[in-house]
Amino acid sequence: MNIFRPRVSKTIKKILKKGSTVPLYFITVHKCEKLKNTNQKYNKKYVSYKVLTIVFAILSGFNSFSQDDIFLNYYENVNIAEMNIVNKKLDSAIYFYDLAFPLTEKPMVKDIHNALMCAVSIKNNSKTQDYLEKITLKNLNPNYYKRYKLTKYLTKNQFKNIKERYKRKINSYVYQFLDSLQNEDQKIRTQENYLKFHYKIIATDTSNYNCYIKFLENNDFPDESQTINYPNQQRIDNILFHHWFQTTHWFQMQKNNVDSLIIKQIKEFNIANYHYANFYDIRNGSFVGKPNYGMVFFVKYKHNVKLLNFSKEDLIQINKNRKDLGLDTRENSIIKTSFFDKSKIFIFQNYGQTIIFSGGKTAEEQFNSLK
Repeated sequence: MNIFRPRVSKTIKKILKKGSTVPLYFITVHKCEKLKNTNQKYNKKYVSYKVLTIVFAILSGFNSFSQDDIFLNYYENVNIAEMNIVNKKLDSAIYFYDLAFPLTEKPMVKDIHNALMCAVSIKNNSKTQDYLEKITLKNLNPNYYKRYKLTKYLTKNQFKNIKERYKRKINSYVYQFLDSLQNEDQKIRTQENYLKFHYKIIATDTSNYNCYIKFLENNDFPDESQTINYPNQQRIDNILFHHWFQTTHWFQMQKNNVDSLIIKQIKEFNIANYHYANFYDIRNGSFVGKPNYGMVFFVKYKHNVKLLNFSKEDLIQINKNRKDLGLDTRENSIIKTSFFDKSKIFIFQNYGQTIIFSGGKTAEEQFNSLK
């Protein structure tokens, strides 16, 4: 099996230059794979390497890595896995997901789902069970398993447990609290308030933000198992952050606090990295200004769709920013978006947006002015 290897070795060299100790797990795992795919006479070596890998992984753990190294290594492998899905190399995709998942106790739900769909598609029952075990920890709506025809891999007791976990989640204090903030957020956003009483919206956003921060004083930041019901849906508190990134006046002074809060939680695997990129670009004008992450891919007017292009200099900076956040290049992400939009089983959630122009001649002129 030909597998495109990740740049793990470069990552290791980079960390070694900093004077850190690298757990030998990351070194031996590649030797294991190489020996496994060569002549049978190397089987004894393969077994010994495998034993060493397990021993050193247990002894060294991941404490020698900084959180930045772990989070970037995780997303590097996930990005390669997704490109393998696009290229219909599902075995290879599984390989890279299996490099990513051990790096955190909380792999992202989208990634587990895609790995699970790979395993189901190639009828790898062992991996299917492994990924099912991981995704049940996300407390998803039981209908998810029916929608993707996964119930046949579950016993009655397992499915009963899934239902109970989901019920406990939606009745939990955390879920109910976030749901109440979301309801307040939506209730105040009427057309009349937008046009005449915008201060009411600002007041509600301010109040909700303060409540959320006070909540975090006594609770951990909610992770995906507490906030997501389906892998292709947003967190229940996503709309709150979406609006907090946009609100002006008093809240504009708080934007640095919101930014640092989200970035910290991304690195701790409580929230997916693309959320921050989308929030940031929306706040800074998406494509009218200087987008940091280039999250708008397409623009649409009536039935006409254009790919939004940037200058070479802007694209270099955009891709640098994306890399720092663990996002794939904009070019690769556009390819993925086009593929995943047509897929019935794989998910490439919210990595890029389409801006739709409407409103007559002005909208048409805006659309035509874009290169």
